[in-house]
Amino acid sequence: TMQIASKCGLGQSSPNPFISIVTNFKDEIMSNYLGSGNGQ
Repeated sequence: TMQIASKCGLGQSSPNPFISIVTNFKDEIMSNYLGSGNGQ
């Protein structure tokens, strides 16, 4: 992953917000991706 391959702090920390969103809102993301979301 980018965090492992990066040699600087910015490359190691920049994916953190995205990873946090995916970790905490996986169900919501998948429901919208699969088309079963409510469109909001």
